[in-house]
Amino acid sequence: MTGTGTTRRRRFAERVVLITGSSRGYGRALARAFAAEGAHLVLNSHRSATDGRDLASEINRAGDGRAVYVCTDVGEEENLRGLAGLVADQFGRIDVIVHNAPSGFERPVDATTWYEFEVAMRVNTYALIGLARWFRPLFGERGKFLYVSSIGAERALAGYGTIGAAKAASEALIRSLALEWAPRVQANTIRPNIISSVSLRSFSWSDLLWKITDEESPLGIQDVSRLVDVALWMCSPDADYVTGQVISADGGFSTTMCRDGLTIQQRPPVNGARTVVRS
Repeated sequence: MTGTGTTRRRRFAERVVLITGSSRGYGRALARAFAAEGAHLVLNSHRSATDGRDLASEINRAGDGRAVYVCTDVGEEENLRGLAGLVADQFGRIDVIVHNAPSGFERPVDATTWYEFEVAMRVNTYALIGLARWFRPLFGERGKFLYVSSIGAERALAGYGTIGAAKAASEALIRSLALEWAPRVQANTIRPNIISSVSLRSFSWSDLLWKITDEESPLGIQDVSRLVDVALWMCSPDADYVTGQVISADGGFSTTMCRDGLTIQQRPPVNGARTVVRS
């Protein structure tokens, strides 16, 4: 995977890519990487229009691909219908959708209001249904639909209950899309490791989570470009036989117990192994 490496590839030349939540953080990094490989970008955000327009201008000046920016709330289905109409008018098709737009509140489950839960579900999950409904007619063969989830879909984080529930529900929807749209479109989920972003810093425990993740991931916290590489691979022809999967690009954080005292720092000699189980 060399989407952001020194050797430039053109896996997405003339491909039309929609990225929701693309003005900042991971979405912005994804947009730049897709554009560098020749994609035409439809960028979207709701609350950071200035950043989104600046990014579109930056991509257009670079000349690798074309970019348009649309400021709209993807939590409203009518907006998704309009977004699909714009893509159809300007590009005539869609090749890749990355649903990256997050929303929610840091709140204990028993203190969460109906409204707060609804916001998390509408932007994270119902938007996924709306994107599928309105963009399905625009997909051709070997289209890619990628959902950006988080470790909170699988593990509990304080105050993250409603967002985690929305992420988990969205992962279930992606699995169904993978079945229903096969073989024309592949649908997958990526769970990237944490990156320094406005979204992360809005949580009260962000600094502590950063420290723990860096210490307990076997590969540590990597530059965002490494996480982008995984997403681009999942959206490329290289992953045509991958669908319905959740790929954790987290340096092993979600699958290991990497703590002092539990990790063998140096490989022991063969004859020095300790027998811990006897039959």
